[in-house]
Amino acid sequence: MKSPKTDDVRESAAQDHETEVAKYRETVRALQASEERFAAAFRASPDPQVISRVADGAILEVNEAFLDLFGFTLTEVLGQTSTGLGMFARPEERAQAIEVLRRDGTLRNYEIGIRLRSGEERLASLSVETLHIGEAPSLLTVIRDVTERKRAEEALRESEERLRLILENSPDIIFAQDRELRYTWIFNPASPLQVEDVVGKTDLDLLPPAEAERLTALKRRVLETGELIREELSLTPGRADTRWYEVIYKPQVDDDGRITGVLSYSRNITERKAAEAVMKASLDQKTMLLKEIHHRIKNNLQIVSALLGLQAKNVRPENVQQALADSQSRIKSIALVHEKLYRSDDLRHIDFHDYLQTLAGSFVRSHQLEQRGITLVIEADPVGLNVDTALPCSLAVNELLTNAAKHAFPGGHGGEIRVLVKQEDGQIRLTVADNGVGFPADLDVRQSGSLGLQLVNSLAGQLGADLTVQSGPGTRVELVFPLTVKDP
Repeated sequence: MKSPKTDDVRESAAQDHETEVAKYRETVRALQASEERFAAAFRASPDPQVISRVADGAILEVNEAFLDLFGFTLTEVLGQTSTGLGMFARPEERAQAIEVLRRDGTLRNYEIGIRLRSGEERLASLSVETLHIGEAPSLLTVIRDVTERKRAEEALRESEERLRLILENSPDIIFAQDRELRYTWIFNPASPLQVEDVVGKTDLDLLPPAEAERLTALKRRVLETGELIREELSLTPGRADTRWYEVIYKPQVDDDGRITGVLSYSRNITERKAAEAVMKASLDQKTMLLKEIHHRIKNNLQIVSALLGLQAKNVRPENVQQALADSQSRIKSIALVHEKLYRSDDLRHIDFHDYLQTLAGSFVRSHQLEQRGITLVIEADPVGLNVDTALPCSLAVNELLTNAAKHAFPGGHGGEIRVLVKQEDGQIRLTVADNGVGFPADLDVRQSGSLGLQLVNSLAGQLGADLTVQSGPGTRVELVFPLTVKDP
């Protein structure tokens, strides 16, 4: 006869067994569901995946992404090893990966070269985990092709390096400011400033108040309107000397098109501005000189007209040819002044020594002095005369030379004519002397009826010169006048 206690024990044991069986069945179902989910995830993964046996490296399973990447068929890879398929481009890299896996028990984003069936080499990132399928441990390897990403990263790195080299070696200043107009970065800050002197600061920290307010107003306009602004500004960065800059301010926008700050480009144009100022001054000078030239041409034509008028009053019919020759000589002396001017770098002054040498050569030929046995000697200091002094001075020399050539050596006698120019204490001493017969004893040079001597007296008055005449033996005419005659 069974006791009630024994029956209770048996009933409890039966219930425990049923509970264990239910748990086991639930575990099996959960494991099956987990395996089904793993299998589905394994097959559907966009990353190539392979399951291999730890013991011998044999490939147990691969997904479609693996086959697509490497170019194998399923039957070609199952049972093979990675070495047999030549999956790794460099054996030493594979050996290093295995060493890390043994040491750490896992791999995470380990970069290694792989080789496809076609022979093409790619760069892959490997992640490896241990699986337990049955009693034999296996490895799940996830392969991610990072070739294009690495190429893009390298291209970006090279591009950034080129940009860095360009910016660092550019003479221009390039910088950015946030919406509060604090400098966030800068290349090539204006001397004497350094990068650390600028970043985090505003224009008010770096420039005099008036300049800072002017820049701030321009940049605020960029932030408010989004327009690009180009200006030429004078600035004193770091309280240095004033410099001119060409600046461009444009809005900096984010991916949503919102203005987040100001991008700026600034070029030092101080030298260009200085050159422009020099060019403007030169242009102004040339414009003024052109006006002066027109004025002088008018004056010279008036001189020519007056000379011809005086010649007409004094000429006799039998002396017309000589009178015209004398007028031609006077006009040539005027023309020579302007020839020397336009051939000179200085359009206001002529080298009077050079002028006299040229005039002498022409005079010797036109008056046949060599054939007549007359020598013309020029001794002149290197003096620069302005046009208002050179013109009357040249005419005076021409008249005195002509007078000497005509009258100093009658009867075919030869001799010497000398022209002396000395600069003394801010004055010019001009002397024309000959060793001829001299003036008649009763001749009053200042009251002479000779056109040439009348001209000399008139020209001496224009020069403000002291005129002295010495005669016998020979003749010596001397004019002493200030070095600079006041411009009209």
